[in-house]
Amino acid sequence: MTDDEFMVLLDRHGADLALWPDPDRRAAAAMLKHAAEARRQLRLAEQVAALIAAPPPDTTRLQRSILAALPVPAVAAVPRGLVASAGATLMASLAAGLMLGWLGLVNDPLSAPPDDLDQTIAIAFFVDESYGS
Repeated sequence: MTDDEFMVLLDRHGADLALWPDPDRRAAAAMLKHAAEARRQLRLAEQVAALIAAPPPDTTRLQRSILAALPVPAVAAVPRGLVASAGATLMASLAAGLMLGWLGLVNDPLSAPPDDLDQTIAIAFFVDESYGS
């Protein structure tokens, strides 16, 4: 087995030689007896596997310290009079619309006869079948 073949198998099967196929495992074991570079690569692969298998560190203290260091944004207070006047304006426009509609002073746009603009829109969006395909 060459160094390149060993590295390919190490990448493919991982650092645990017990999980390697038998012929590859026997060849790797023989190689590890005399190849220092292969042993070094196997140790590195074992360290990486241990890091991957380890549980993640507890980051609670880190999160708290980061959040404590953040500046607290000032909340802009909305003046009470502005909210009240906006509400009063909304209620007045609603009352005016209801009154005008109830008294019949506003025409229903859906029951009005179409004008030229309405016909243009109808032609633009609802193409007649006389145009063919």
